[in-house]
Amino acid sequence: MKKPNALFYFLKVICRISWQAAAFCLSLTLLKAAAPIVNTLLSAKLLGQLTAHETPHDIGQTIFAVIGFNLAVGLIQPFLAGRFATLTEKLKDEFCLRVGEQMMALSYGQVESAAVQDLRQQALLPITQWGCFEFILNRFIPDVLGSLLTIAATFFLVLEYSLFLLLPILLLTAVQLWILRIKNRKFQTVASQVGQVERKLGYYDGITSDFSAGKDIRLFQIDRILMKNIQHLNDEEVGALSDLFSHTVAMDFWGSWVTQFQIYLVYFIEALALYRRTVDIGGFFRITGLFINFGNAVFRLAGAFADMRVRVHFLEGFLSFEQLPVLQTPPAEESVAGQAVELTFQNVSFAYSGAEPVLKDVSFSIPAGKSAALVGVNGSGKSTIAKLATGLLIPDCGQILIDKKPLTTDGRNTASAVYQDYQLFAFTIRENVETAFTGRGCVTQTLLDTGLSDVVNRLKEGADTYLYQAFHPEGIDLSGGQSQKLAAARALYKDAGLIILDEPTSAYDAKAEAEIFQDFQKLIQQKTALLISHRLASCRFCDEILVMDGGRIAERGTHTQLMQIEKGRYREMFLAQAEYYN
Repeated sequence: MKKPNALFYFLKVICRISWQAAAFCLSLTLLKAAAPIVNTLLSAKLLGQLTAHETPHDIGQTIFAVIGFNLAVGLIQPFLAGRFATLTEKLKDEFCLRVGEQMMALSYGQVESAAVQDLRQQALLPITQWGCFEFILNRFIPDVLGSLLTIAATFFLVLEYSLFLLLPILLLTAVQLWILRIKNRKFQTVASQVGQVERKLGYYDGITSDFSAGKDIRLFQIDRILMKNIQHLNDEEVGALSDLFSHTVAMDFWGSWVTQFQIYLVYFIEALALYRRTVDIGGFFRITGLFINFGNAVFRLAGAFADMRVRVHFLEGFLSFEQLPVLQTPPAEESVAGQAVELTFQNVSFAYSGAEPVLKDVSFSIPAGKSAALVGVNGSGKSTIAKLATGLLIPDCGQILIDKKPLTTDGRNTASAVYQDYQLFAFTIRENVETAFTGRGCVTQTLLDTGLSDVVNRLKEGADTYLYQAFHPEGIDLSGGQSQKLAAARALYKDAGLIILDEPTSAYDAKAEAEIFQDFQKLIQQKTALLISHRLASCRFCDEILVMDGGRIAERGTHTQLMQIEKGRYREMFLAQAEYYN
């Protein structure tokens, strides 16, 4: 990947998100570039008129021109700068939103990848951490455009003067670039180190702000470990940034001296010319002003590209993240509802990155409108099958069919699920049930079917009551069993052809579980169902039971058939549980 590509892509995205910000940036740049050139020429003209004793009328016109120009600049520049600052902040928010949207558009398997998480961090770092956004808009673009305009405007004007002054300016520019190279090497090293620290701090920040982890943190005094680790990372980050600050101050000191030396050199050479009377006082100020502006412009141009060279490294992370393949999921209203589908696994194998295979040549089929249960010990691959069946994960080999057609990424709209690690959101109860599928069914009936209607009806706002207090002061917390019922209600309301229940009653008490499975067929509404459960008694309601062992299907059949297998895996597990409950 070539570095200029990342910069050009970044600029293109800026213009696409907010052309107004780009327009104000360009206007402000042109004004800042024109102001010193115009002032230099007007000041030189005024000095020439004064030394030549021109008429008061001509001198007055020049004075009014200087005052009028600077007054206009003084009025226009704050307006442009203020508006540009507002648009810049909005643009930064839009960039962060863009990264978030890209993250949500990735497949579930990609999101789980540590490499993708690193790319996301690198995509945000240029905006949130290293000021690349401000650097590009507030310095790089203004410095490059302004310097080029200044160089172009003054080059033809300095041609008639002491051209040998260009040589020391170019030599000093080379020295300045050498200083910047040392400075930027240090910046890149520290930036890489701090980026790794920031990701770890982000993890700890997520834990400390996650109320669901609050019980364990307090009960086991994990806050001591958290604070110790956070303090260690903060010290590491502060130490690295302090070292960078000291190094930057030293390099900026020498860079400033090089810039000042260039100014002193021009003044010294032209002072000698003035002393020898080879130039008059007007010419002195005109020449020194032009050459100093020219030299400063060359310095700014070289510095801008040198600093941009190291910052493009971070923009490459943003470009790499943007180039990740995303899913094209059809809108919710376009997905098919109400029709049971046939689910088929054909010789499916799958392994998580860097791990041993979880599934090995798994094949089975669930006819449309039928139900099957997956049972087995932890780690046997049951939950992985659930994620594969919804298209969240993609098999390494083999294929998954929905109604005899290969499952594509739109499997998220043909299936519904209640996972054991389900997530509810700080929305209203109604919004948690309807999600993007508003109008797909009846919320009241769905809450009744899942045993939540009594709880919801007792609430002042009913189904319009907010969960949690993150955004609403009267938000409520549900019990574990109630929360799982709400997740089940969400899955049923979607009215998808395939329903996957991954430990759907793990938080239920025995009575609630019995009530749910007494009318299991009504609960799944004649859809195709895949049930994953450790409680084997609940699996008796299914048309077929698949027993997973070592990533393969070891046994399959009805409850009665499997119980007839002497020394069978299912029989062994069922009897062990029955003995436990007895």
